[in-house]
Amino acid sequence: MGNIFTHVSVEIKGWPAEARAWLIKLVRLRWDEEVTPGDAPKEFREALEELEDTEHFGCVVEESFGGRLVISEDESASVDALSLVLQLVMARFDIAEPVGFEWSVQGDPNGGAVVVTKDGDHWMNTGNWLADKLDELRDPAGFAARKGGRTPGLSGARVPGVY
Repeated sequence: MGNIFTHVSVEIKGWPAEARAWLIKLVRLRWDEEVTPGDAPKEFREALEELEDTEHFGCVVEESFGGRLVISEDESASVDALSLVLQLVMARFDIAEPVGFEWSVQGDPNGGAVVVTKDGDHWMNTGNWLADKLDELRDPAGFAARKGGRTPGLSGARVPGVY
């Protein structure tokens, strides 16, 4: 997902310096220098192969005070590419702490959030969430039947993995 109006911002704390530097170099090799996997330093070849089909990243990656990484874009972020880059770095450096970020699309009611782990990513689209929530509130029994007997959120409690 990404277009000229996709906004995203994420701050990552607690990653080792090697992981932060590797992410910055990976982004530079793939999108700034457009290095092919075969021409890349050995430690980046596999990741660059994974990223070969991602034509656009669109985010600015900066190391900030206190060893934080700030990744943001106000116009043309590719949240798919960002999620994949984060996952590749987390897997390479065995980072267990999940990273989450939200995105929005200017002029479009959709947006969402993603939680990234070293093993994968978990997406939520606000349009889908809104449709489900309205369906749940309008027809709780029917919603529960369609969702396998679950009625998430009816008590006001958040159910992990549902929203």
